[in-house]
Amino acid sequence: MTSKKWVFLGLALVLVLSLLPACSTQLKVPAVTPQVRGPLQTAGPGFVDSLWELVDYWEGEVQLVDLVGTERDAAIEEALGVIESAPEIGEVIDTEIVEMNLVGIEPIRAHTPDGVITIVPIPVIAKDEDSKAAIIVALPETGEPMVAGYITNINVIGNQGRVVVYPSFFIRSWWWIGGRIIWWNYWWYDSSNHPNWYYSWWYWHYRYYEYYGYRWYPWYTWYYSWFYWRYWWYWSTWWDF
Repeated sequence: MTSKKWVFLGLALVLVLSLLPACSTQLKVPAVTPQVRGPLQTAGPGFVDSLWELVDYWEGEVQLVDLVGTERDAAIEEALGVIESAPEIGEVIDTEIVEMNLVGIEPIRAHTPDGVITIVPIPVIAKDEDSKAAIIVALPETGEPMVAGYITNINVIGNQGRVVVYPSFFIRSWWWIGGRIIWWNYWWYDSSNHPNWYYSWWYWHYRYYEYYGYRWYPWYTWYYSWFYWRYWWYWSTWWDF
């Protein structure tokens, strides 16, 4: 009888421990730094240690201004010029995108401690059915422009040919670095319980810049935090389309 009692208590303890992560998802705790193999240099300006530090980067210190009229038109024209000058981005558009929605562009200007950056998010229609996609161009006053994008399917089809109803979809993000398109693919499942996936994306790109000798401007990190809040935070915390 005593042995059965201990077996029962052991099973109950395992059940309680398995529920702890789900119970603590709303707590703002530091994310765990992902392990990266290969030679790494010393962390430089703009390096952060967790997802929440990334999200809070320069919190309250950056002012965003919507661009309208001639300023809006000039920002869109400059962003399209960057896209057209890069054949690598053109290849992504040719193979992944049906068309860009130029009417729906709402550029903003970010005043950061490291300078002023104009951000031009361009909504696009992806060739993948039931997908959301965008191309985002960042135009700093000084330094090189940055271009990133994502293609995300919303209705995930399971093995039975039916739409999966639980929070699960595939993220395909890309980054234009040194004339190359660097992809980051992630199978997003219940990521409100482990939002560190986004920090891993930032961390991987930061180390890519460092390892291959590209300059990493500190405002890049703020740009990642803006990218997270603008496109992923909503999906990471509430699943109700």
